[in-house]
Amino acid sequence: MTGRPTTSPPPRRPSARSWGAATRAGLTTSATTVRTGQGVTYTATVAAAAPGGGVPTGTVTFRDGTTVIGCSAGSQTLNASGIATCTTTFPTPGSGSVTATYAGTASHTASTSTTVTQGVVNAQAVGLVFSGATLNGTSVTPSCRGAVGSSYGCTVSGGGNNAVVVANVGFGNSAGGAVSYSGATETLSWSATGKNTGSGTVTVAPNATASTGTVSATKNGVNAAAVTVRFTESGGATWTAVLTVS
Repeated sequence: MTGRPTTSPPPRRPSARSWGAATRAGLTTSATTVRTGQGVTYTATVAAAAPGGGVPTGTVTFRDGTTVIGCSAGSQTLNASGIATCTTTFPTPGSGSVTATYAGTASHTASTSTTVTQGVVNAQAVGLVFSGATLNGTSVTPSCRGAVGSSYGCTVSGGGNNAVVVANVGFGNSAGGAVSYSGATETLSWSATGKNTGSGTVTVAPNATASTGTVSATKNGVNAAAVTVRFTESGGATWTAVLTVS
């Protein structure tokens, strides 16, 4: 007598968790622009992507471009909420491209965050200063006074009726010396009084110490004239400098 035929059950397909649940890494910065030497903190949050679950564990590596960032504080091991942090400083002005990479575990796959752009400006730059000044085409040295950044003013005397003073403008330290400000193109606004009134902008190229264009003021006959230049830091103060021809 023959028994009932039997069939083998189909092989079980491994579950997605055999390879680990997919993850997504997010990254934020405590400040989009910082000064050289100023601490900035990056926060990475790693979460399981649906339909996976659980809170990822393990470590996160923070990089500026391809260079691993040395973290002076924070924890690069994910906490119970899937968060890791890194506090660091930058020694030179420029623009960083920061990412956070989660290493992954047997339960959760590795992932890398989108890039956070980090601006770094020169801590020595505290205001605007003039350079390369000329009076009626002849090189001159203005007489300057006040605090760079807040009440800084420079004066050129003489030149006769309708004399014209022309100068470049850029960023300066507290002693009035020209310094670079950032690794980006910065725009300064100006307005002039005197015979030729008006307003406009000049730009300072990345890591340059002076504007590519010039600002000027023209006496109205024997009467003094001035050009005022302003720059507002990202999320910071407005710097002002005034150049007068008298």
